[in-house]
Amino acid sequence: MGRSKETSESSRLVGSPTKIWSGRRRAGTILLAKELHAGEALLDDLKARKLARAEGLRVRGSVGLLEAAYKLGYLSDLRAVFRQLLAYSYIDRRLLDLRLRALGFPPL
Repeated sequence: MGRSKETSESSRLVGSPTKIWSGRRRAGTILLAKELHAGEALLDDLKARKLARAEGLRVRGSVGLLEAAYKLGYLSDLRAVFRQLLAYSYIDRRLLDLRLRALGFPPL
């Protein structure tokens, strides 16, 4: 029985079949973005971002997604959302402060 196109493409992206589960998730996200012709993938993991760019995708992380939602009017208080993100994730406060300052807000 032959391997499916998705399986062989996933193996190419992940590398060795002995890679850990996170490698498969990375590859799955990238493959889905490519299959949907999304042109952009939502990824925070640095290795995944590099791999996605190498595959010709633009990359946006959680912070970029929240900024876009704010600019489009879906979020009214970006600072409050960034505070929640800081409290419940492993995000670097310096990144959040940098993005807030770029938008004309005071740091957290």
